[in-house]
Amino acid sequence: MLGAGRGEDREASEAGLREDTDRLALHIERLLDAINENAAGIASNYVMSNAFQDPETRGRYLVPFFLRYRLPERISFTMALCDRKGAVLAGNAPLSSYRSFRDNALLGQVIRNGSPYASMLPDKPQNVVMAAYPVRAPASTKTWGMLVLEISLDEVFERAWHTE
Repeated sequence: MLGAGRGEDREASEAGLREDTDRLALHIERLLDAINENAAGIASNYVMSNAFQDPETRGRYLVPFFLRYRLPERISFTMALCDRKGAVLAGNAPLSSYRSFRDNALLGQVIRNGSPYASMLPDKPQNVVMAAYPVRAPASTKTWGMLVLEISLDEVFERAWHTE
């Protein structure tokens, strides 16, 4: 009789754990989807493409935009607008703090192919994902540069854990 009670307790615990895991996974998926949609929307915004035609005054509107912008659930991030060679033009951090975005795979995918790119950054103390999106000329398929976003997956997981 005692053995049957323990088995039922274990099954209930496992079911509860599966339910919690499913809920966390769904929250993380929705959060990452929202972040992706936000960043892709910014990259396709006319203000970003206009910045390539307006090098003298872009700092007046890009820097304030980047500094005020927030991701869903206030996830920490860095965001930068880069030219075709990966040089940072503006962002939400000091220009000297950005790592190099001159990686051949990154530039090939985003600039030459015009497709988004994502990768894990192995050289960071936390689990960080980098996503880059093409910034195109208005009414054109020509890629002028890219919007690069870096977020801490550790923070995404932490927020999901405490939200649920």
